[in-house]
Amino acid sequence: MLGEYVSALANSACLLGKPRAYLVFGIQDGSHAVMCTTFDPQAENGKEHAS
Repeated sequence: MLGEYVSALANSACLLGKPRAYLVFGIQDGSHAVMCTTFDPQAENGKEHAS
């Protein structure tokens, strides 16, 4: 299912002449409330990730 979303986003971006598209996790439709995630971008800011 995730692959289908990624493919649809890529195709839509291409058809609209955009270089990228976005898939957002953890946001409730309508209210845009953050839910079902513990990710904190402010806590992650500046941290280096091992490759």
